[in-house]
Amino acid sequence: AIQAGLIATAATYPAMSTDTSHVFSAAQIQQCIQKGISKAYFQELALTGCGNALEADITEYLFTVNVAQQLLESKKANNYYACSICLEYCADKFKANAFPLFLLQPRRDRRPDHVSIRSGRIDTVVLHSRSVDQWRSFVGIELKGINPPIEDVIDDLRRLADAMSAQDPIAQ
Repeated sequence: AIQAGLIATAATYPAMSTDTSHVFSAAQIQQCIQKGISKAYFQELALTGCGNALEADITEYLFTVNVAQQLLESKKANNYYACSICLEYCADKFKANAFPLFLLQPRRDRRPDHVSIRSGRIDTVVLHSRSVDQWRSFVGIELKGINPPIEDVIDDLRRLADAMSAQDPIAQ
C-alpha cells in the first residue's frame, strides 16, 4: 500500500488450518495498514520537525505501532484469538514458522538460488495457530518511513518476492 509517501510491504503465507473464520482476511489486513498509516502520518506531523537526529526512526516507529494497534483492535473486535500480533519479530523465526519442512530438509534438497528473506527483524507479524505451540507465520509487514530511499524499498521487495516464491511440502 502506498499512502502519503509511505511504503508498506506485506507477505502472506498459508495458515495451517483451512478454517478462515478465525483469521484476518487480506482486505482486513490492508484496511488495518491503511488506518494505521493515516493515524501515524498525522502523529508524525505533530511530533517531529524539531531537528531531532532520530526523526526517521521515530516516524517508522509511529507507523509500526499504529498499524499494530489497528491489527489488535480488529483482532479483538472479530474474536481472532487464534492470531498473535508481534513487533520486531525475528526474520529467521518468521521463515521457520512459514516453511518448517522446507527448513528441515538437507541442504542439497533446497533450491540452489535460495536467498534468506533478510537478516534481522520484521516490523509487524501476524501469526496463526491451531494450538498454543503450533504458530505459523501468516503475515509479515515491513514499513518504511516517509519518502524512503528507493534502494531500501527495492531490497525489501526483492526479499519479499524471494520469500513468496519459496515452497515446501506442507504448503502444497
